[in-house]
Amino acid sequence: MTSYKVTDAQDLLNEIYELSDKDENDLAIDILFEAIDDSFLLGDFISVDNLITSADIEKLNSYTAVGILSITLAAKEHLYHRAQFLEKAKEKYGEHLFNGL
Repeated sequence: MTSYKVTDAQDLLNEIYELSDKDENDLAIDILFEAIDDSFLLGDFISVDNLITSADIEKLNSYTAVGILSITLAAKEHLYHRAQFLEKAKEKYGEHLFNGL
């Protein structure tokens, strides 16, 4: 598995979009978790917020959208664009998938 960094947001997102298209959701979530967790450990919330801002909800499936929101839940107070991403995800996939996120 290639290691991605949140600071390389477009490369990371392109990989996630491709995996979402192939329904390789577990691998997509593993990649997202590793990259986002690494950034959180460094205190780099800005890069994660930029990743969320850059993420195209139309290119993500519901599994990866829920994954992004689950992974970032604990740091939501540091992620200014997360709420907007959550609203877009709810609009696309329905509120029921995102209860508690």
